[in-house]
Amino acid sequence: MTMLLKVTLVHNFAGIVVENTFGLEAGDGTIPQDVADAVAATMNVATWLAGRSDSISFTSVRVEDDTPGLAATGEVIFSVPLTGDDAANALPPLNALVVQWRASAKGRNGRGRLYLAGFPASTAIGGYWTSDAQDPASAAASLIFDNYGPAGSGQLCIINRRSLLAALVPHQPSLIKAFSISNIVHQQSRRQALRGI
Repeated sequence: MTMLLKVTLVHNFAGIVVENTFGLEAGDGTIPQDVADAVAATMNVATWLAGRSDSISFTSVRVEDDTPGLAATGEVIFSVPLTGDDAANALPPLNALVVQWRASAKGRNGRGRLYLAGFPASTAIGGYWTSDAQDPASAAASLIFDNYGPAGSGQLCIINRRSLLAALVPHQPSLIKAFSISNIVHQQSRRQALRGI
């Protein structure tokens, strides 16, 4: 049986919790703590927050068994959080640069998003991100894609919870084949403060 793991990268942005999540398809019996340790080692590098404000810090990695949901959650909390490398003022945490994941499945089940917050206000002009944000965002997304996408372990996936109007039980994976960076500054107004992004 296949396990689906939900990986959460937890950040602190000026006192607000900001979370980035992605899915991994794993073999039956995978231990989430082992995956959390591996992801923490992969992601706790300067590339992940390069180009972002020093107001945002990467504090922990959490890995949960999404399906079947029986394994204990794994977590790594960094004793020294990784911070952004730009001292400029950042846009508010609800303004995000979007990484668009693409799978071979059609429709919604073949699309996913990763919202990256913490880029300096100077990197957004007229509602669009400049290359000063897009290039580091592409490098950050590549950390995930290169390690867990088709050229890496091949586990990176979109976790589908619905198909049309019906709930999927258990949840179903769509393996991610490509990604792109949106140049539009997205407003995540539907996300509540203190609930993460």
